[in-house]
Formats: sequence, C-alpha cells, structure tokens
Amino acid sequence: MITLTFQPYTDAYGFPNGKTLNQLLEQATQSFTAKHPGIRLQMYGTAVNPLAAVIAGSGPDVPQLQGGGGGITAWLAGPTVLDLTKYIKQANVDLTKFAAGQLADVTLDGKIYGIPNYTGTAGVVVNLSALDALGLSYPSPNWTYTEWAKLATSASGVDKGGKRRYGTTINGDYFGSGPGAFYYRGWGAHIVDPADPTRCALDGADAIACADFLYNLVYAGVAQFGWVPSNFTQGLTVAPFCWLQSYIIPAATQWHGFKWDFWPQPVWPQGSFTMTNPNFFAISVDTPHPDAAWELLHWLTVEPDWQRTLMRTVLLAPGYLPLWSEWTTVVRQVAPPLASKNLDIFAKYVDSGIMYGGTHFAHEDGQAKHVLEKWYSDIAARKFTVQAGFPQMAKEIDALEQAGAIVDGARGAATKAFPTNGPVIANVTPGL
Repeated sequence: MITLTFQPYTDAYGFPNGKTLNQLLEQATQSFTAKHPGIRLQMYGTAVNPLAAVIAGSGPDVPQLQGGGGGITAWLAGPTVLDLTKYIKQANVDLTKFAAGQLADVTLDGKIYGIPNYTGTAGVVVNLSALDALGLSYPSPNWTYTEWAKLATSASGVDKGGKRRYGTTINGDYFGSGPGAFYYRGWGAHIVDPADPTRCALDGADAIACADFLYNLVYAGVAQFGWVPSNFTQGLTVAPFCWLQSYIIPAATQWHGFKWDFWPQPVWPQGSFTMTNPNFFAISVDTPHPDAAWELLHWLTVEPDWQRTLMRTVLLAPGYLPLWSEWTTVVRQVAPPLASKNLDIFAKYVDSGIMYGGTHFAHEDGQAKHVLEKWYSDIAARKFTVQAGFPQMAKEIDALEQAGAIVDGARGAATKAFPTNGPVIANVTPGL
C-alpha cells in the first residue's frame, strides 16, 4: 500500500449542509482510492509551509505552490519539484484547457513544473445602495477607466458621521501597495519587458503615465490601496476591486441588507485586463512514488471530482476550464444569496484570455517584490513623484535581475547532483 500526502485548499468555508468540511473532503477522495486501490491518501495540514517542508524532506508528495510575489520563483529556483513535461505528454493533457498566462508562471526552460489548482480572477463590486443614497447612476456594463474614475470621484468624500468615504480601490496585485500588472497592461505598458523578462519596464512612458493617473486618484482621496470588507458593506468603499476567491464566501455570507453586484474591470486604452491566480499543484522531488503522485495530481487538477467538491464546499472556481461552465450554476445552487449576482463576468474573463499571471521577473521575483513595495509606498506617501521614482525603481530591479542570473547559474551548477528521491514522509497526521 502506497501512502501519498497532499495539501488541500481550505482557506474559505462554504455550505457543507451540517457536515464538517474535513469530512466532505475526506469523502471526496474516495473516488480516487476506488480507481487506485493501492494508494492511500492523507491530507497535509494547511498550517505547514509547504516549501520549507519540502526543502526539509518532510513535505507533501503533492504540494501547493503558494504563489505570487516570488513564491513560484522560490520553488523553481531549487530542486524542489519535478518537471511534469513527460507526464503531461503521456497523459495527453491539453494545456490550452487552462487559463491563458497561468502556465507561464511555472514554465522554466521549456519545462512545466505545476498545474493550476483553481482559476482565480477579479472584478469590481459596487455598493448600489450607496450610489442610490448619493443620487449617482449605476456604471454602464462595459464602463471605461474614465467612467470608473469619474464615478469614484463623485462617490468619494465624507459620510454623515464624518468618516472618509472612498469611491474605489486600486489593487496591488501581488506587490503590496502599488498598482498591479493588469493596470499597466490595460494602459499598454508592462511591469516586465515582454522581450526580456530580466528587464523591468516600469521606466517606460506608458507605465509612468498609467501610474501617474492611478496615484493621482489616491492623492485626491478618491481611491485607496486595499480595503476592509466591512467598509464596503457600510458604503465607505463604494466600488472596490474584488479578488473573487478572497471575497466570494464573505459576499455570500455577510453582504446582506443592501443592494450590490459584481461589475467587470473597466476598459482601459488597450482593453480590459484582470489577474489570475499563481497557485498550482506540483510533485515534490522527494516523493518516493512520483508516478503515483502524478496520478493524484492529475485527479486534483484535470479530472472533475475533486474540483466539483471544492465548488460546492468552498465555492472555489476550477482550474480546468471545461468545468467553468458548471461553476456559476453550482454557486447559484449552493449559495442562494449569490443566485441573482453577475457571476457571469468572471466566466467571460476565463474565456477571453485577458487574465494576467502573478510571477513577473525571471530571477529575483521575491526580492523585486520588496523593491516594488518600498517604492510604491514611498510614492504613495509623496516622498517621490511617479516621474522620479519609477525610473529609479526600474534600475534597482534590473540590478537585482543581473545579480540573480549569476546566482541562478551558480545554483544550477551546485545542485546537479541533488537526489530526486528522499526519505519516505513519516509522522503526517491524517486530516486537516
């Protein structure tokens, strides 16, 4: 009997109909063990840092690559997960069935090291009751960034109790308090030079123009970086950016007593863009059973049973696109408060290929995150102007990338003899 461990997604709780989420997830694994009677599954506790555990030789056989802001590059920088290319070819997995841009985050030198475990995306939520109270019209279905800014400006101010009211929010993608990559792309710019992933492109005229537009909304008190969900329900943040996987459960369970709905991202000069998740399942280099681990990974990410369970319990949108047609139907069934909401905008994003992945730089994405956060925060605090700060930020990141390339080369030479199999995982507590 082979025992395989994996780390499930359990960050949000859905509608388990009186049974615990743990029990439902355990039950969901029965379809896998029925097909593979020689494999026993254990779910690895979510409190464990999977990267640290794998490096220590005690991690799950099938870990989640917790992504964004250097998370993925940290996994790919060392011999921590296996190249899946041969397994993907043998199983004839159609990679076009995953959201555009996602797989780029886990592809290195033509090799693929992970498969998406869900498809997160984002839009805007609008407190329609707040707009009614302010006498403002609802946004048009395909609103532009200028309409978005005008509405946010009109909605911002001070409420009757003297509290600050913001019209909208600017999401920092995976880089703290600054605008995310999808804003730049919508404007026609990029964080990274598309022709050279080692070069920061934030010193370009288009990127500076986009950032200047966004930061001026912050300076004017129209927008803020990040938001508190309770401020949305109180009308203190009228039309904030909404990261679907973070707010789908609060939307169903807490956003009651007022009118609201989902809205698409505004259309920018080069079109509408949004973000997608950088989280994947992979196979640990230390697993003593890589072929069996592939069967588990395939079941988690390509086959429908596990993803359908997550749709019904944590409202998680599937990574495998053919299942997306079921997601809005399932969510409307199990979460009645969302039955009349505009969930279809998220499905349209998935189908349109406008979603932008999370990893940016080739070598030092994690350190680049800290550089971006510092500069973004300083610019937000008006210590530097956008025009002065962005070129300097780009220079610092370029220097990191140049040094990172040297480090990567040395690391590669030093780890060629790293063993691909390690000790059998022991002392793993079943359940979550």
